[in-house]
Amino acid sequence: MSETDTGRVAVAGGGGFIGHRLCAALATHGRWPVPFGREGPPAVACDALVWAAGGRGDDVAAMTEAHMAAPLRALLALRPRRIVYLSSAEVYGKIPAPFREDDAASPETVYGTAKQAGEVTLGVACEALRCALVVLRPTVVYGPGQVPKMLLPAALAAMRAGRKFQATAGIQTRDFLHVDDLAALVLRCLDDDAPPGLYNAGSGRETPVREALWLLADALGPNARDLLELGAIPTRAGEAMRYAVDTTRCEQRLGWRAPTPLEAGLAALARGT
Repeated sequence: MSETDTGRVAVAGGGGFIGHRLCAALATHGRWPVPFGREGPPAVACDALVWAAGGRGDDVAAMTEAHMAAPLRALLALRPRRIVYLSSAEVYGKIPAPFREDDAASPETVYGTAKQAGEVTLGVACEALRCALVVLRPTVVYGPGQVPKMLLPAALAAMRAGRKFQATAGIQTRDFLHVDDLAALVLRCLDDDAPPGLYNAGSGRETPVREALWLLADALGPNARDLLELGAIPTRAGEAMRYAVDTTRCEQRLGWRAPTPLEAGLAALARGT
């Protein structure tokens, strides 16, 4: 850090699933996380801003506010030297996987459209403010503290309770990224020598959903697979059958690659760590 640095990093959504783990990682690595939520950005000088706030939804106005308007207000209020904006690989839409950063964004959901709008709006503002902007497009992030309604925590809760868990056949593929790996990537992006730009954030491993569920079950015990009822419910209409990213740019420009194998990450999740 330079002599003018405070070491403080404002973290929007610092109390959430990703933000909480990120704040812990920042503190461990000698930075001072300043978490904030809907009350707005802190009234203290911060060198950097990480936008990890805002959930999913189908309300256009709410999603635009959460993923475009709110981060823009925070940027204008804080005027940091660097911002890391957590977008989503969902902005790619249903183009052929694996998605690459040079692929044209074609979001098909309200959430994905709002994230793309946030990327564009912050890009224009950061250029005017001479603020370094790093946009990350994460894949399917998992780990402790995730919202219970999501696939892996929902399956975990059911199997722990000895209940059957109904799912689709699980032939669709996903790139599962451990939350601590994403936090480590954000830390790398906060370094002064990290080139600004757009990066896919994924494990680089495309995995059938059923394989992830089997791995989670195996981590719980030898009979847990019997609780999985794959094929009990139909695949959602219009669901993407492949959802994976190319991580070459991240590896080449940032020297970063997700270190946590899915087997290890799911075993830790099953242990509650």
